[in-house]
Amino acid sequence: MSIIAGVDGCPGGWICIVKDQETGAVTSAVYPTAEDLFSHTPTPEVLAIDIPIGLTEAGPRQCDQEARKLLGTPRRSSVFPVPIRPALEVQSRPLASAITLRADGRKVGIQSWAIFPKIHQIDEVLRAHPQLQSRVREVHPELSFWAWNGKTAMTHRKKSAKGRAERRQLIDGIFGRAAVDKVRAIHPANEVGIDDIHDAFAALWTAQRISEGTTVVIPKPSPRDSKELRMEIWY
Repeated sequence: MSIIAGVDGCPGGWICIVKDQETGAVTSAVYPTAEDLFSHTPTPEVLAIDIPIGLTEAGPRQCDQEARKLLGTPRRSSVFPVPIRPALEVQSRPLASAITLRADGRKVGIQSWAIFPKIHQIDEVLRAHPQLQSRVREVHPELSFWAWNGKTAMTHRKKSAKGRAERRQLIDGIFGRAAVDKVRAIHPANEVGIDDIHDAFAALWTAQRISEGTTVVIPKPSPRDSKELRMEIWY
């Protein structure tokens, strides 16, 4: 069985949407931890995940800068500042802000701090199991939707009714009108938000492109961080 997967963080952990390449069947599951996620069997040949992989010691990642440039205003703001490695493992936002401020003159905002734990989870697993990099790829859903939509960014923010509708239209066109509803019916809203489902489908769309060899990666060549993790985004 050849499968691919698209993954997004959610309140319940990680929503993983899987496509069987042979039958076209789409299934989903929520994994509470990154270890659980990467233990998924059968093993996806490509797992595209919406989480920063590879961190600088100071300053922004080139892939994030390029993603913001491609998205333009206002969707560029969806690419949150990524933590620098020295701040990743601290226990409070004030301390993370102080470390980041000393390193490159910026503080850590509330939205950025909210994703620190999930970044730490993935970072820890990939550092412990570097062979996972052969099949795990970082994506950003808004960049995937941008490419999916003919290199035109989504008009509305993803949590608005209009934003949900325009993303859903793209998903329905590729995966069928029942795909999102099927995932929604399985996972309660307090475990997986509808925007998490949409983002996981965007990641799955990119996983399909990676499998087919039609995707794009930024930047190219991709730099590695101090832990030998690639700093790149695929779309």
